[in-house]
Amino acid sequence: MKILGSVKDDNNRIICLYERRTNKPATVEIKVLRSFKSDWNSFLSEDKADGNFLSERPDIIEEGQ
Repeated sequence: MKILGSVKDDNNRIICLYERRTNKPATVEIKVLRSFKSDWNSFLSEDKADGNFLSERPDIIEEGQ
């Protein structure tokens, strides 16, 4: 899948638009992903991450996005 773009909504949540091409010509399927958590306070009930969580995080932002 290819990222078409990302925007912030009114609640400062990022919405990414993805494109997935099918084998049919001129057909594009769009998938809109939304945040599963309703707000930041919902993370209080989650376990804390390990001390090395995401210490070796790869770059995910592409130039020009």
